[in-house]
Amino acid sequence: MELVAVIPASTRDRHVKKHGDGQPLVDSSQDYVLLLGYENQTHTVLRFKRKLDTCDVAYDVPITKSFSLEYRGAYDRSLVR
Repeated sequence: MELVAVIPASTRDRHVKKHGDGQPLVDSSQDYVLLLGYENQTHTVLRFKRKLDTCDVAYDVPITKSFSLEYRGAYDRSLVR
């Protein structure tokens, strides 16, 4: 599961194919709601909500007590307008 956001306007639920090229694909099941998003000179903040178990077994992982979140960030200047 992957959440891709362009601050501050939009967010899309995306996923990466296991043996793909790493390009995030838009998930057919949009399970996240962006509550807040902003950037300053040192941080990007995203606050979102979703169900603990979205039932999207193909691309989402249920959030349980043993769930751990791994964050990977990237910045693409070409996305900034």
